[in-house]
Amino acid sequence: MKMRMSGVKTKVVGATMAAMLAVSPLAVISMSMVTGCGGGCLPAIPCKCTFQFAAGLLAIWLLRDGGLASDGISCWDLNANGVCDVATEDANADGVCDALDCQGAPGEAGQSIPGIDGLNCWDLNADGVADPDEDLNADGVFDAFDCRGAAGPPGSDGQDGQDGDDGPPGPPGPTLFDLFIEDFFTYGDITDNVSGQGEVINIQEPVLAFGPADAGPIGFRVSVPEIYTEGHPVTLRLFFWRERTESYRSCTTLRFDAFRLIPNGGIERYGANPVWLRLEPGSMTDPGMLVVDLPLNTSPNGLGFPNDLYAPQMLAFEIGLFGVSESVDLDANLTVLGAEVFESVSAADTGLAGVTVFTSDDGVYTFCEEEYE
Repeated sequence: MKMRMSGVKTKVVGATMAAMLAVSPLAVISMSMVTGCGGGCLPAIPCKCTFQFAAGLLAIWLLRDGGLASDGISCWDLNANGVCDVATEDANADGVCDALDCQGAPGEAGQSIPGIDGLNCWDLNADGVADPDEDLNADGVFDAFDCRGAAGPPGSDGQDGQDGDDGPPGPPGPTLFDLFIEDFFTYGDITDNVSGQGEVINIQEPVLAFGPADAGPIGFRVSVPEIYTEGHPVTLRLFFWRERTESYRSCTTLRFDAFRLIPNGGIERYGANPVWLRLEPGSMTDPGMLVVDLPLNTSPNGLGFPNDLYAPQMLAFEIGLFGVSESVDLDANLTVLGAEVFESVSAADTGLAGVTVFTSDDGVYTFCEEEYE
């Protein structure tokens, strides 16, 4: 029996053998029969023949140039001959055949296609026309300022920041004196029947009331303190507790005298006095407190006494009831609660209050008699 092998297998085996022989002389190809085969692939016994390659042959094959596959064709190799033909294949004429020679010619420039204009935010009816009712801020211009919405509610206040450092101290303010007087004096027993004067006594609760015993006078005194700034206004303020009486007269008038003691000098009247003070209770409650302000050294809204006070002059004041038509003109009992003498910076801070001032008793007579007619 003859062993038959196909032509395909014969060609494969032949080609493989040729390749092995071309790789390296280290390749040792042996043909042997599988166990059970007769020697030399005898046709009498069916068997398979196997090629056995020398150890390491595959690794050597993989390391050889072209051992796996042949190189492809470069993009610039127009005739596929593997050679750089500069004349025809160096497209960018830089002397080298490479991928840069494979770029095609630039295409035509694209054409821009304009889009449709959008709507303005102020164009409420989307008609593209500036309508009067679309100028929301009424500035004559149709723009983004007309697109603002209504203001939202105010946000809550944030937390207070830390207090800053204290600033430098300011200049010192003026130092003004303010003295309250509670010591009052009057006459005691008459010691001189000619002058009507007597001993001077201290009274705790001076009263001016209807009747000779309470007609006064009431006196008090005060010294000009060292802190006084010469030229500043000085005001005398009188506090009365007023209780209405049944008297038909309502022209209560007090006589006011002022004197001063000059240091290293004598006693003199302070200013053009006496003056007469017509009390003006106005619409005050009854009973109630009546406050009278008498700026001493300012005018015209004051007594106009000389503005030459200085420390340590001493001032003394005397008040008493003034009679009209041979009778005491009094519409209320007056208790003197106290007196205050204080300094101000300017005349604008002072003014007569609660009183009308007469410089002569004739003026008082005229005023009060007209009031009774």
